[in-house]
Amino acid sequence: MRISKSIVFVFIAALEVSVVYGQVASRVSGTIRDATDAVMQGVTVTLEETSKGTTQATVTNEAGRYAFPSVKVGAYRVSAEAAGFKKAATETFQVNVNQTVDMDFRMEVGQVADAIEVSAVAAMLQTGDSQVGNLIETRTVVDLPLAARDFMQLSLISPGVSDSTGNQRHQTERAS
Repeated sequence: MRISKSIVFVFIAALEVSVVYGQVASRVSGTIRDATDAVMQGVTVTLEETSKGTTQATVTNEAGRYAFPSVKVGAYRVSAEAAGFKKAATETFQVNVNQTVDMDFRMEVGQVADAIEVSAVAAMLQTGDSQVGNLIETRTVVDLPLAARDFMQLSLISPGVSDSTGNQRHQTERAS
């Protein structure tokens, strides 16, 4: 009996970890072009998480596109390298929850030792999809008073979210 409880506990813990891990869906992607505006295939693109120093690398496809489909929240830099072209890199930028960041590069002919600094700011308006997301810091969660300890009320501090007048869920739960 004792072994079966342990197995059930481990199974439930593993299931919860996989569900929590699957919630992050941020993405960094872009297109690499040369000076003549032609797309470049086979360019090595590196994504560096600046706070940890960890890197991921990929290579552009035949359409000149690259993608890092599962990126955690944090500060990043992207660099691109190809033989016969100057190395290009972005400034540090922030990736938030469920955000898609497009970083396009225009490579210039030159030595690999030469570098191009690409300064681009991620657009605040996402045109790639209609999702809305917001990162609520731990300190905010701790400091805000929540009626009936209902975490769903935290959604009301996000831009573009309003309380529905027809929804009496919170009031009825508090009354009972």
